[in-house]
Amino acid sequence: MKWHIDFFLEKAEILSTVAIPCETKQVECEVVRSLLQCEGARALVRDFGSSDCACESHLLYFGDRDSEWVLETLSLRLSMLDCMVPRSMPKTVRTDR
Repeated sequence: MKWHIDFFLEKAEILSTVAIPCETKQVECEVVRSLLQCEGARALVRDFGSSDCACESHLLYFGDRDSEWVLETLSLRLSMLDCMVPRSMPKTVRTDR
């Protein structure tokens, strides 16, 4: 086990994912700061995905919100940051690369 997600997946199940292409770490941090301003959003695990920056965490929790609400909110926040709109990713992951 190497990455934070490896440890997380021992206890959790992925229901959906969102890919946000960005070229710099600063964009990733801006997205997280923007999403933390959403009602009910909070950081779950200190330093998760953010051990290389000053953010509290890059693992966010939105309470009982459904994935459609999260995706819409994320799209809105990204458009305000002039980022690319995210794509919903299928639950399965190809491993035959």
